[in-house]
Amino acid sequence: MFGKDNKPRGTYALLVHIRSATALQVGRLGTVHLRPGNYVYVGSALGPGGMPGRVNRHLRPTEEKRLHWHIDALTALGVIEEVWWAESGKRQECAWASVLTKAGKLAAAGFGASDCRCPGHLVWLGDAEGVSQGWCVLRKLVGSRLQRVRIEVTPTENNPMKIGVDR
Repeated sequence: MFGKDNKPRGTYALLVHIRSATALQVGRLGTVHLRPGNYVYVGSALGPGGMPGRVNRHLRPTEEKRLHWHIDALTALGVIEEVWWAESGKRQECAWASVLTKAGKLAAAGFGASDCRCPGHLVWLGDAEGVSQGWCVLRKLVGSRLQRVRIEVTPTENNPMKIGVDR
């Protein structure tokens, strides 16, 4: 569960809000058409930086990071509103994505799943009710280990992208 650096490892989900319909260019996937609403992207953080490193990277403004993963294209257009996570030493993002599709709909075949064989790791949940249903089905799978943090982005004069966490 913890690496040599004592950073927690595990699976996380980013709740991303897209304000309007858009066509998104996503690497080898090509053009992905997205409708407005809430999307949840599921990933794992089992490497050296653990969850703090991976999630903080996703939260950084687009211009402060090299675009590498499929999710980078989505976060360049949308706003991350919440992070859901659970510590574990096992890769669980495929199981999370599978159960989340029961509350929503697979948004793009293959999105975020270039290193596995599952249908994809991006699920459209739609409105607030869909987000609530997504949280409930995931909580049923993961149990009380599942954590949830709301992300508040508050621009200031000195820091246009000051990010705060509201538990």
